[in-house]
Amino acid sequence: RAAVAVSLESGEILGAQLVASPQQIANLRSWNFDVFEMDRALRGGLRGEPMAAAGWALLEDGGLANHFSLDPAKTAKFLSELQRSYVASVTYHNHLHGIDVAQTVHFFLTTGGLGAHCEPWERLSLVVAALAHDAGHWGLNNHWLNAVDDPLAVTYNYLSPLENMHASKALSLLVTPGCDLLANPSVPMREVRSLVVELILGTDAAHHAVHLAELRAAISSNRQETGGAPNPLHALSAEGGSAFFEGFPRGTEWLARDAASRRLVLKATLRSADVSNPCKPWAYYTEWADRIVQEFFHQGWGPT
Repeated sequence: RAAVAVSLESGEILGAQLVASPQQIANLRSWNFDVFEMDRALRGGLRGEPMAAAGWALLEDGGLANHFSLDPAKTAKFLSELQRSYVASVTYHNHLHGIDVAQTVHFFLTTGGLGAHCEPWERLSLVVAALAHDAGHWGLNNHWLNAVDDPLAVTYNYLSPLENMHASKALSLLVTPGCDLLANPSVPMREVRSLVVELILGTDAAHHAVHLAELRAAISSNRQETGGAPNPLHALSAEGGSAFFEGFPRGTEWLARDAASRRLVLKATLRSADVSNPCKPWAYYTEWADRIVQEFFHQGWGPT
């Protein structure tokens, strides 16, 4: 089992110095990261909020906190409020799912090598979007909301109501005084906000086929590049995951030069991380499976 991936020096989140041993760094970059163990450890005595602890650790390990000189207090406040925006009673789409997806994205960026082919602001956008991608989810899917003419569906014209709400909550927090970690001259704020929204909206399963077709078209147009180092997205196979990315061109130059294709890859990365738990170790997968069954049962039984 993976050791606890993050720990706090004094048990405090705000302004605390995160302890990061080589083993902990390795765990943050591992496909076998155990978000449930991290949660148990924090609740068992470290007195930390999981999203604040894990989120800051991911930003530090990815070099983003240092690159953008992110304010620790603002970042901790943003992450703390983001956790509160998740509905604690929801069994699957809660803050632990947000952390798990963000850590899986971090795996793609670090162990997978994808981060080497992205701009720093794109990596920051992807991590923030992963953490926030289900904020406010109350355990009912878009089909249900649209079918019953829920006010949220009406507000967003029956188009990805949940994902629009998640993105809205993220943006609202990012402009809230004290949580505005992007209010920094080194951060291209407009670009980050735009990409965060695009990535979160891209997690709607209704768009999966379209996005996959776009990605395959981008891959096809870059087939001529067959030399060079192995594509970073092949790393999934190396750690026992899916072989889906084996069809990517072997060279990586196309990622660096083609911003539009890179955005497609970033959307695919978040979407893949969002549905990755069946590919994780059995103990983690079965825990998530139990949780989603409970959530679906609640929806089918009838929300109150």
